[in-house]
Amino acid sequence: MLKLKFSSIVILSVVLLLSILSFAYGHGSVDVVNNPEGNYVPRVNVGESLYQSFVPTASELWSVDLRIYSELGSGTAMVRIREGSPGTQWYGDTILGEASAFVETYEQLGGYGGAFVHFEHFDFPSPIPTTPGSTYVIELVWLGSADLIWVGNHDNPYPDGMLFNIYGSDLFDCNFITYGPEAEGVPEFEAPTALMVSVAMLTIFLLRRTRLQPHSP
Repeated sequence: MLKLKFSSIVILSVVLLLSILSFAYGHGSVDVVNNPEGNYVPRVNVGESLYQSFVPTASELWSVDLRIYSELGSGTAMVRIREGSPGTQWYGDTILGEASAFVETYEQLGGYGGAFVHFEHFDFPSPIPTTPGSTYVIELVWLGSADLIWVGNHDNPYPDGMLFNIYGSDLFDCNFITYGPEAEGVPEFEAPTALMVSVAMLTIFLLRRTRLQPHSP
């Protein structure tokens, strides 16, 4: 039976805690949610974009979830965050941040039933400063080989934003979730930092265990 000293238990506990923090802080806290039942499937042509405006309540944007899938071929999708203007299809030229993710086909996600409830997660390399109450735009760019589907709803479920493309806008909204900082008073702890610290501590623990093991003659 493996026996651990108190110091070893403390080290392993800290490693586990930091690993959990690295995951949690990688996403952040939920800020804006638009996730009604999908009844609309706007397509993003290869090399083109769809735009969904939104109004954050947090002071930073850490990551976003989009309910997207590919019809035929898997590939890379890119998300860009831009400034927006309330009630219009205008968006700024300046890209505030961008992230990419690999998107699977509906067959790889278990059919249309699985694809319709699947969210793809996009983590931004660094927090994007936002002004609560101001309008911003999620730009979805498809770099794959076949059309991308961004599941939405045509009943205008999100009154603070709208979906639009290069041809115009409408009252449809696509499904998305935005994430920001933790609750006030909780210190921010970046995911890469937590992960590196946990790996370092785990390495130290394993090295100590190796050195303390008796050598066979």
